[in-house]
Amino acid sequence: MCSSCGSVTHGSVLEQRTKPAVALVGRTNVGKSTLFTRVSGIHRKMGNWPATTVEVGSADIEIQNREITLLDLPGLSSIIARSPDEKLSADVINSGELDVVVLVVDCASMARCLYLLSELLEKPRKVIVALSMEDVANRRGIQVSADVLSEKLNLPVVHVNPRKNLGISELERTIIE
Repeated sequence: MCSSCGSVTHGSVLEQRTKPAVALVGRTNVGKSTLFTRVSGIHRKMGNWPATTVEVGSADIEIQNREITLLDLPGLSSIIARSPDEKLSADVINSGELDVVVLVVDCASMARCLYLLSELLEKPRKVIVALSMEDVANRRGIQVSADVLSEKLNLPVVHVNPRKNLGISELERTIIE
């Protein structure tokens, strides 16, 4: 955060962007970086943000003939941050600079991801839920319906498996819509 103006985006890719900003957010180890790599087609470009050693992945990419800035934020379980990396993610989410927030949710441990979802929905913002790790959930006997969850939440919900390139085009289409 800038000590002069208090902006988390001062001097960052968000401040300098000319394209819509889409952030991948969620708990640690839910597959955000794997999804980032699959959607962007590149490995993460790391960058230190002002006044922090926390790294944020970013890529300027084209999806369905539309250019966006895709961000891979550090994992967090709540907007009430407990560490510098969570604070950076929470500050970016709350900055008002994001056009879309893609919440990556681990289907195998959904309950731990839903608190963050409830926090994201407290303020008006465009949220998409990307359900990851469905294969792990299925092995544990857990079935998650994207359609039912979408209906109950009144949000777009898509299944993704970036390692197998499943659901990526649906997620990209949903981001652009």
